[in-house]
Amino acid sequence: MEAMNTTTLTTDRPLRLLLTPRESAAALGLCEKTLWSLTDPRGPIRCVRIGRAVRYAPADLSEWVESAKSAGPPSGSKKKLVKMGSRLFPSWKHML
Repeated sequence: MEAMNTTTLTTDRPLRLLLTPRESAAALGLCEKTLWSLTDPRGPIRCVRIGRAVRYAPADLSEWVESAKSAGPPSGSKKKLVKMGSRLFPSWKHML
């Protein structure tokens, strides 16, 4: 009887505990400037500072995504919605 060939999922790369800003922004689908504006102390995403280097823990990024899901739109949102029929549309009058 033939032995079954089993493949294990292992990598030779070490476990990454922290991500660079570029990697973090790509993981979130944001540009680096947007990530920077959301980074503590300007925003809610925590980071780790090592000298001049800024790094992000994947757990902190996941925590921010979960809190953003439940929080809804920011309270300081300037967009106003106008009801037309049964649908809501953004009002751009305040921007003119």
